[in-house]
Amino acid sequence: DLSDRAKVDAFVEVLAADAPAPTHFIHLPALPVVNTKFKAFDQRRFDLDLEIEVHSAVRLCKAVLPAMARAKFGRVLFIQTSYTIGCPPKNTAAYVMAKSAIGGLVKSLAVEYAKFGVTVNCVAPSMMETNFLKDTPDLIVQAAAEDNPMGRNATPADVVPAMTFLLSDEAGFITGVTLPVTGGSAIV
Repeated sequence: DLSDRAKVDAFVEVLAADAPAPTHFIHLPALPVVNTKFKAFDQRRFDLDLEIEVHSAVRLCKAVLPAMARAKFGRVLFIQTSYTIGCPPKNTAAYVMAKSAIGGLVKSLAVEYAKFGVTVNCVAPSMMETNFLKDTPDLIVQAAAEDNPMGRNATPADVVPAMTFLLSDEAGFITGVTLPVTGGSAIV
């Protein structure tokens, strides 16, 4: 339960005591986007977003990165969002702020751990057809697909190859990047 610091800390203790040095770490969690005007900003929900997406990432990275550095190898990957590239959609401030914090963490860790053979990167998919969208109105999902240059939303099959590459030995000289997987809807 990444929303519970005590549970995350208990998991970190298990890692430290019983687990071999990790070679790969992928951090994926996020709560569904709440589309709401900023004047109705829900501070409690934002705090939960930060706990799940950012604070858990920091705690888990503090547990795995030193071991990766000692082993002189590691691949760390985060899921960001295309909303952090260019102009985000309206009414997504909480989500964009939490995901932007992940982007800052990635850049900082990439610089700090590159000399140890550890890469830290992100993939940033556009709207992806997963259970994540279950509470998103169909009108928003359909509009995103229609606005995408490829005429559809991303699928896990579109994103997984990019993740696989960034986790591979072939990507050993790539660190600190956010790779858009957007069908052309967000271009860097």
